[in-house]
Amino acid sequence: MSTKAPASSPTAGTLSTGSTYAASLVVTVTLVSLGAYAGLLPSNSEWRLFSYHPLLMSLGVACFVVGALVKKMGGYANTKMHGIISVVGVVSYFSGYAIIYTCKENGGKEHLTSDHSYYGVATLLFAVNLMIVGAVGLHPDFGFIKTNKLVGKIHKMGGRAATLLAFATMYSGLSDKLVGASGPEIRMVFGGVYVLTALLLFV
Repeated sequence: MSTKAPASSPTAGTLSTGSTYAASLVVTVTLVSLGAYAGLLPSNSEWRLFSYHPLLMSLGVACFVVGALVKKMGGYANTKMHGIISVVGVVSYFSGYAIIYTCKENGGKEHLTSDHSYYGVATLLFAVNLMIVGAVGLHPDFGFIKTNKLVGKIHKMGGRAATLLAFATMYSGLSDKLVGASGPEIRMVFGGVYVLTALLLFV
């Protein structure tokens, strides 16, 4: 007679389903809205090829945050969903990078000329390494080091560091374009979602 494994119950430090969904919605809507707003800067600019760069990059940041929150709920299904969401985030990063690369090539501009670009490349490389370790080593079905607690801890802390680096990248990009009366308000909104994310990930 076979028995099903008991469903994993929430433990200290995990998030409830309702709070996770609510936080994920707030973070995603805010970050993607900021990305769309950045795509229209400088003020009164039209939507153009470049506009997809901040939109896709901000979506990637949102995916990393949401993926981490889902993983924090614990359990087998949430671990797999964490991986799927994180892969979507990496694909968004690469797509955003491809857009800005194409724009610079079309405009005859040099690459990697600002702090924003350096942060962006570092975030991309960080995210790819996390994805490889997670997919190959820590996958709950076939990860060959999935029971290694040290690797899991490093992956977790690395994910948090990559998320904070992604926020720094996004902020540096916004700051380069924020001029005029709307600047302080946008920075305040960004700061709010940054603090919310930090509290959700670290508390």
